[in-house]
Amino acid sequence: MTDISHEHRIKAVLQGMRRAERHKAGRLANTSDMLSLIDGAAYGAPEDAQRALDWLARDGTLGYLNENDLSNVGETICIVWNGCGGDFPAMAQWFTTTQLTGDRTALQALREGDSPDLLAAARAAFIH
Repeated sequence: MTDISHEHRIKAVLQGMRRAERHKAGRLANTSDMLSLIDGAAYGAPEDAQRALDWLARDGTLGYLNENDLSNVGETICIVWNGCGGDFPAMAQWFTTTQLTGDRTALQALREGDSPDLLAAARAAFIH
């Protein structure tokens, strides 16, 4: 279990969310679809990070995550959220049913410190 202040948790998740949004904006900059380009300009807000932390706290996953994991989680959540079309149940299902190496779900991988593997799986599933 890690001992990180709430403020540092929020900052780490936001850092990952913003990293995902920058990557998305960069991909969209190569398109002529102006509406997509405008939609890609939004960054995560502290409220978004708080919702992510609350969701991870429900089953105790939050306690296992260090700042680097939280940053990866922030990016992963943005990628999966966008990939699932903003559908929270679909996103939650992806995190609880997606099988990574060793027959682990995404949340199990997080608890074991494999946030980089989870981020790679999200990128492979949703970024084309």
